[in-house]
Amino acid sequence: SGITTSSFVANWEAFTGANSYRLDVLRDGSSPDPNISTIVGWTFPIDGTLVIADIANDKNKSNRLITNAGEIKSTNGSSTKAASTSSWKDGMNTKWWQVTFDATGFTNITLSSQQRSSDYGPRDFKTQYKIGASGTWMDVPNGSVVVADNWITGTLSDVPLPEETNSKPDVYLRWLMASEISSNGGTVNGNGTSRIDNIFIKGNGTLPVEFVPGYENLMVTSTSTKVEGLNEGTRYYYRVRADVNGTISANSNTIQLQTPMASPLPVLFTNVNASKSGNKILINWTNKTETEVAYYEVERSQNRINYTTIGRVPPTSNGGGAAHYSFMDDAPLAKNVYRVRAVEITGKQTFSNIVEGNLEDNSGFSFYPNPVRGNTFTIKWPSAPSGQYQVNVYTNNGQIVSSDRIVHQGGALIKTISVQGAKKGTYLLEINGAVKIERKVVFQ
Repeated sequence: SGITTSSFVANWEAFTGANSYRLDVLRDGSSPDPNISTIVGWTFPIDGTLVIADIANDKNKSNRLITNAGEIKSTNGSSTKAASTSSWKDGMNTKWWQVTFDATGFTNITLSSQQRSSDYGPRDFKTQYKIGASGTWMDVPNGSVVVADNWITGTLSDVPLPEETNSKPDVYLRWLMASEISSNGGTVNGNGTSRIDNIFIKGNGTLPVEFVPGYENLMVTSTSTKVEGLNEGTRYYYRVRADVNGTISANSNTIQLQTPMASPLPVLFTNVNASKSGNKILINWTNKTETEVAYYEVERSQNRINYTTIGRVPPTSNGGGAAHYSFMDDAPLAKNVYRVRAVEITGKQTFSNIVEGNLEDNSGFSFYPNPVRGNTFTIKWPSAPSGQYQVNVYTNNGQIVSSDRIVHQGGALIKTISVQGAKKGTYLLEINGAVKIERKVVFQ
């Protein structure tokens, strides 16, 4: 509390029997962080068909949940909504739910999830992982799941992933159907559903090892003290240990904070973008210096002149650091431009840059040949934004038949996509990342 450009007050709860405390204050470095943080997560707060991660660090914010067991539909989840599909018949060892994530900088990675099946949905799953698209699927130890028609039975809670996944940039994880037994003890049929919710992948990140002078193992006789002599705009961490008659406890959890810059701007917009999500548009933005903000309003226009407010978002921090936000336009127009208006407590307003978010996004993108003769076609994208892209091909009923992951540095992108065993018909090509594109592709 009491954070200024050069100081803050460190607070902690009293430890029973403690005579005093030992305080450490640290800054930038790279030792293991004893705190667990979420790398990426799916809780489906709005709709089970919105399968882009709703909790994620910067490396994983465009990651998606996918399946090869039919079209994903929304259903009631453990607390909000969940993803559900119903094409699990004859799916033993072939049908799955799947996610990918970037674990760079994280160790001690764990998995949590909740699954539920209807009476004739699959009962048995096992979780598997692999490193990279060409890796070999391996079972996660203690990762078997027995599912019932409730949200309790089929729960995984902080199951450790193998050390091989530590700090890897391209980890694949799937829940593989492991038998033809249904949740009621019968046989899985074409009407049985499998649902999944509250997927969390967590790990230990990094924290500083450089102690602030005068604040390494500092003895404090109360449960708070002022830490002074700090630099502005710098991230700091503190932790304490209790001294009970000469016996020193283990470290407490580590508290992270950042001193503000001197006279920071209350609003400094960055990372403003809009992307297609199904038949909706997702608007994201960051305020790098959030202080004294009353609220944000998302505005939409067709002509870049007349704007209409379509939503209001309250601030989450106002602590002088970066704050990240998202807003879903549930009823976009065919062509849209968006901006975000930040209104400060004083009434002053600041506008973000204007971004486009259209249901049809060409951006010079093309692919050939179309129709496809054989099982390969080539994506050509002259000015693809940098980032990670998931390239999927779906059948008309939503079953995934091909999945590729691309890490692109920006600029021209040419990629050949192979769809093995494709039958004649119309398929959906979906590219999801910094930009989302959907196109119909015909195989002959």
